[in-house]
Amino acid sequence: MNNLEIRNLIQETMERLGVEVTDITEEILEAPTETPLFTIRTPDSYMLIGREGVGFQALNHLIMRLAIAKDPDVHKFTVDINGYYKESLEKIKQKARFGAERARSFQASIELEPMNAFERLIVHSLFPEGGDIKTRSEGAGSERRVVLMFVGKEAF
Repeated sequence: MNNLEIRNLIQETMERLGVEVTDITEEILEAPTETPLFTIRTPDSYMLIGREGVGFQALNHLIMRLAIAKDPDVHKFTVDINGYYKESLEKIKQKARFGAERARSFQASIELEPMNAFERLIVHSLFPEGGDIKTRSEGAGSERRVVLMFVGKEAF
């Protein structure tokens, strides 16, 4: 399934849901995923995002399942709604950078709030090997979180 077919599937799904769409744009997410991101522009975003993004996650799951039904070999993609997803990713990065600054200031380990696997991947990707901050995931299930550990310059 190519990107045009995915856009058409998104448009068709929104029409069936009775959601007004003013535009659908496409871009490639930056590292670490480098997957296509299709952004829906709509005045009905509140209906699609829902409380704490539950509707957003459900919509992404639904559209991905519809795409897989049409083409089992479809590559992973994400549907954004009025920039909600990109803004969420930026907030995660900001929290991680702030946590890293705290770890540096206190020369200690700082635990971030629980995150899903993708969010943890984003945080881990911000701190490459050999830097002064090392990351690891701890906990289980919905309580799994990233710990930012200050390792200092002597770790080189």
